[in-house]
Amino acid sequence: MSKILIESYNRLLADIVRLSGCAIGTPDNIVLEWLLVKGPSLDKQILALIESNNVISDDDVTLLIEEAPHMRELLREFFLEHNRLICDREKRVNPLRAGCLLKYVRQCLLFCYKAEYEPTPLQISAAEQTFIEGERGIEVFDDYLKTSSSDPLFREASKLISRVIYKINWSEIMPSHGPGAVFPSRVPCDKSSFRSIYDSIECYYPYAEYFCGIPSFWEEAIVNSQDNITTCSQIVAKLVCVPKDSRGPRLICVHPAEAVWVQQGHRLLIEHAIKHSPLTRSCISFDDQSKNGSLAYQSSIDREFCTLDLSEASDSISRELVRTLFGSAFKYLDCCRATHVQLLDGSTVPLRKMFPMGNASTFPVESLIFWACVRAGIRCYYGVNCSNIYVFGDDIIVPSRYYDGVIASLVRFGLKPNQGKCFYRGFFRESCGVDAYKGINVTPYRIRVRNDVTVSSLASLCDLAKRLRIAGFEDLSSFLYTRVRQRIKKVFGPRFCLWLNNNPDAQGVYEFVQFDFCKLLKYGYLRFSKNTHTWLAPSILPKAVVTHGKDSWWNLQDSLLSITRKGDAYSDHELEYKVPNLIRPTTGWTPISMR
Repeated sequence: MSKILIESYNRLLADIVRLSGCAIGTPDNIVLEWLLVKGPSLDKQILALIESNNVISDDDVTLLIEEAPHMRELLREFFLEHNRLICDREKRVNPLRAGCLLKYVRQCLLFCYKAEYEPTPLQISAAEQTFIEGERGIEVFDDYLKTSSSDPLFREASKLISRVIYKINWSEIMPSHGPGAVFPSRVPCDKSSFRSIYDSIECYYPYAEYFCGIPSFWEEAIVNSQDNITTCSQIVAKLVCVPKDSRGPRLICVHPAEAVWVQQGHRLLIEHAIKHSPLTRSCISFDDQSKNGSLAYQSSIDREFCTLDLSEASDSISRELVRTLFGSAFKYLDCCRATHVQLLDGSTVPLRKMFPMGNASTFPVESLIFWACVRAGIRCYYGVNCSNIYVFGDDIIVPSRYYDGVIASLVRFGLKPNQGKCFYRGFFRESCGVDAYKGINVTPYRIRVRNDVTVSSLASLCDLAKRLRIAGFEDLSSFLYTRVRQRIKKVFGPRFCLWLNNNPDAQGVYEFVQFDFCKLLKYGYLRFSKNTHTWLAPSILPKAVVTHGKDSWWNLQDSLLSITRKGDAYSDHELEYKVPNLIRPTTGWTPISMR
């Protein structure tokens, strides 16, 4: 891992010298600690100075330079331009130079920040301890909530949520399985071979009606599975570590298949209600981040909106908070949540978090809660019925003038605003993967892979190399493509190679080149399609490995439910189950650009 990151970083510095016109020295000893820890820490210090909206003193700049002496000239020139913008009351200074310099500064500091990193035992232990401490924090919050749930702030949030979900018929769920793992583990095509009847779920979603929905198979399901089906009073999830980045692992609570089956049905109901409610349909999004991104761009100029971020967003939502906010609907959400969690050492403890990561209904429920908390806070603190609140997961955008009240209300709901990633004073905004400074995109490109020996990692490197080449980072882009080309035959096999294509929107793994048609025809490998009357180039297409259903009643049930969901989109293909994180390469043909 360290070799590819360090070699890539050296070439990145060469590109930045050429693009910025500033001299950058090569650090004496580039080590992973600087790339993964010290560089990102320095970026946070720079953003904090920008957020202060004050002229940055020479002493502050000197302290930054001491931590990154090879970036001396780049840092001095950026802060010189930034101070000119701060002092420019008549808006005569063009912010383009400052924005470009900030992008190059952040590119130097954050290029390796998101690289997947195998956690150390110490990091795993620390992450588990943080999870446990979060449980204790929720216990304290629940005690506070017992005496505060009747406050106007909580009543207002509860009223807002009820106005969104009041039409939901919680009995009309269409259950399904998610793509992830379940606990106890089983292969994808056997997820619907339900082996447990949970008392809490049975009260609202009886096994005979929701888990064995084909009446003619009910008797067969019971007779053939009676030795395997058990009745459980507790829903136990398993805490697992997933590699994330150098900060530590991501902790997931893997739920039983039976719980996920119902949670997915709840997810669809809540998403439908949010998308069709006049209150939330333009404020909460699940698949389109463009609105938040556009607001971040514009607000970095006029500072009308601020961007907020929450730490441990879903892990901060307590069961009692959901009971308070959702009223009578709470019992349906509660019946399929994990009541206990099996820790990494195998011990099992009660779970106070309502929606730990791994619960299928987490995303829409937390989005609705955040929206209601913010809107209720503005109403209670300022007496204003504000509808300009935009939520995508834990990325929240609100008018800047309500910042203090919103932060205070989020804290009262037991949530944790990440003050280092909340921006409302300066010219910087960050939301949904978009970083903007004075209307200029300063989002750095990041390498995310930890190796180059899998189909997914090579596809990720090619996608990064394409975006870098378009942005002008030619040295680094060429290095990454060369690296992929050398590995591709070992990973994919001798019949594959890295073909050329000049279409940035083409699918698959290929080398993007900025050639016109004639040059691509000379150096590439093309063919003409008589059916579509277009020229095509070959490409490596990553394809998920799937398994097919067996001759079992639950596979037939899945097929019937799949047909119901697709409606008129009929397909005569048999039902396929994707195997998570397992991808194989295939070859295909994708259109080229005729420019």
